Amino acid sequence: MVKNNNFNSVILDIGARYGIHPSFKNFGGENIILLVEADKIEADRLRKRYKNFENVKVYAQAIGKICGNKNLRILKNPAMSGFFKRKKNSPLFWGQRKYQEKLITKNKVKFETLKNFLKKINYKIDFLKMDTEGGELDILKHPGNLFSSLLALRSEVSFLSNFYSSKLKDKNLIGGTFGKMNEILNKRGFKLLNVLCFLYVFSSNHKAMSLALLENKKAIILIILTGFFSFENFMGFFIHVASVHCNIPHFSFVDIYLEK
Repeated sequence: MVKNNNFNSVILDIGARYGIHPSFKNFGGENIILLVEADKIEADRLRKRYKNFENVKVYAQAIGKICGNKNLRILKNPAMSGFFKRKKNSPLFWGQRKYQEKLITKNKVKFETLKNFLKKINYKIDFLKMDTEGGELDILKHPGNLFSSLLALRSEVSFLSNFYSSKLKDKNLIGGTFGKMNEILNKRGFKLLNVLCFLYVFSSNHKAMSLALLENKKAIILIILTGFFSFENFMGFFIHVASVHCNIPHFSFVDIYLEK
């Protein structure tokens, strides 16, 4: 039998590097926070950090569409580590910071489906946060009883093909993850609440121009999209702005909130 949580809110954070997400740090109610981190070294660090927190549990593993083991790619910038190779789409990592994408090592990590994981932990989830560098759609492949209790979800998404897997040829990675994520959650009765993002506009045909724009901060746009705007309106607005400054709009990652 699944625990009824005893009136606690249960937060599941998949991809919990650096600990409890700022979205939940100031949460005033009684809560249980479940942190899932694929990098064992980081998971061990989190266990030490939260050892005196009875409401925080840390799981050193990954969640995806299969059960088994996969190689986690640890990069120079640990926050960019993941199971897929990265495409060099972002101008942020073309220059001085390109070393951050350097592969340091590969570690074999235990994988299981979300369905299996939820059976194991025996909790009903109220809030879900995902940040797994391209693996978010895989997590939702086998959701188990997730949607029977889920109130809201926050996830990293992309609007470009930022990752690739030569072995898997994963179609989920083509064209970014937002469209499919939005489709899945709409079918479950969830609606887009916010898009919080930095959008970097640059010309893919002229890197020098792109970097100059970014250096002068003329091409950095911060847009907060609330539920009052449709995604189509947002795209129309952005493409209009982009066409004034450059040839092609490129997107970095975007956090989205979806709520019933």
